[in-house]
Amino acid sequence: GFGTFDDNLLELPGGTYRAMTIRSWDPVTKQWSIWWLDGRTPLGPLDPPLRGGFRDGDGTFFADDTFNGQPIRVRFTWSRITPTSCQWDQAFSPDGGATWETNWVMAFTRVS
Repeated sequence: GFGTFDDNLLELPGGTYRAMTIRSWDPVTKQWSIWWLDGRTPLGPLDPPLRGGFRDGDGTFFADDTFNGQPIRVRFTWSRITPTSCQWDQAFSPDGGATWETNWVMAFTRVS
């Protein structure tokens, strides 16, 4: 009831690795926290959690992190949600959210 996780096999040109997403629900704040655990660094540390929720059918989640030694703002969005599909996007902002660069998009389709 208070969380979910997924196990991923990522096959990229630079190599294959496993990763997982851990999500927990806080019924008091009505927000989700999302952590990414990457098999390329299995001893951690965990990335800072993204926090947010769903409104009008879309989910938006934010965190402050670093990328290549530079501070960034991270955004996950869940959109185009139907009973059989959805889309997830990751974007980074080097300027505190004034501009965003989407760097990862996944389209999901439910298999029956």
